[in-house]
Amino acid sequence: MADDASVVRPARVWQFPSAEPGIPPSPLNRRVQILEEEVEGLEQLPAHIDSIELQILQLRDEVRIEFSEMREEMREGLGGVRDELRGEMRELHSQAIARIALTERALLHEMGQFDERAASRDADTRRMMRVLYEDLIDRITTTITTATNSTVVRVVLVVVEVLSFSAMKIAGENGAPLRAVATLPSAPNAVEGR
Repeated sequence: MADDASVVRPARVWQFPSAEPGIPPSPLNRRVQILEEEVEGLEQLPAHIDSIELQILQLRDEVRIEFSEMREEMREGLGGVRDELRGEMRELHSQAIARIALTERALLHEMGQFDERAASRDADTRRMMRVLYEDLIDRITTTITTATNSTVVRVVLVVVEVLSFSAMKIAGENGAPLRAVATLPSAPNAVEGR
């Protein structure tokens, strides 16, 4: 075992740290005075905190008011934009309706002209068919009156009846009367007349 002298360490004396190294510590009165000044500063701290709290509350109220004003301004601005857009949409709608009406009138006019041209061409076709029909009837009548063979006469009469029925059906839609086949002489009379 080691002796007691080697185990015991010398006691250290506690000293206040100095502000700067190499400067001896300040006397106790001065230290107490510094502590009192610090405590006075700390005593004023709640008043400073209350002042800061009041300023924060005022700032919060001001920010709330400004945001409310800004919100109201935006609402008014957006309301104006919305009203303006509605007006423009109404104007575009009325322009679209006017264009549709104009297009409809133009199409109806063109369709009317097309109908008139088609009716005119149809009437021309019907006139041409009537002329051809009557020319055919005249030729058949002439053939029948000059024919000597009764079989030929019968065939011609059948053809005349079929053609006259078809022509009467086509031309009859127009409402114009056609010369009837009944005016043609019958085959026996035609043969007898010769």
